[in-house]
Amino acid sequence: MKLLLQLFLILIVILPTVSRSELYLAAMGGTSKLASDNPELDSAFKGQSYGFMAGYQLISLFALEMGYKQNHVKGTVRARVFNSSALANDQVSVDMKSNITMFGLRLTFFTFVNIFGGYASHALDTTVKINNTDVSNNREYDSLQGSDGGAYYGLGARLPLMKFDLFGEVSAFQLTSTAFIDAQVGLRVRF
Repeated sequence: MKLLLQLFLILIVILPTVSRSELYLAAMGGTSKLASDNPELDSAFKGQSYGFMAGYQLISLFALEMGYKQNHVKGTVRARVFNSSALANDQVSVDMKSNITMFGLRLTFFTFVNIFGGYASHALDTTVKINNTDVSNNREYDSLQGSDGGAYYGLGARLPLMKFDLFGEVSAFQLTSTAFIDAQVGLRVRF
């Protein structure tokens, strides 16, 4: 009987005071860069990203969400920077697209600030050229093709406007040997 009373208090009294259950859809876009241990690579490969998220806000603090994003970065570096077997003075150009599906959690603090993270699966499509010759099929570049996966995490802020939220966020998407760093702005609609 005592347990039933406790459940009743949680469901009828406590939960409604903190609950803000709602669905939301978000669209966002911004910049992306490749991040690695090599600063020359970091500055070389930049581009854009865009995507959307769908989520379910369970309570005011906690939400489950999933989404899709495409990152497209490209740039040119000297072969020795890229750790290529090509001659050191050769130019290696990379055009990388990553189609990302993700599933994770989002925690909101003080209404405006949120942290988020989860697992992301990447489908990589990369073109590598040395002195304008396509070498994408060389085994040296296998890690830039196919599928990959890893954690993603980030920090964001949003401005609630009726049923709409304007937001900005910075996030990192981990690959096996490198990562994408994104800075994005977007619009979220709550239902």
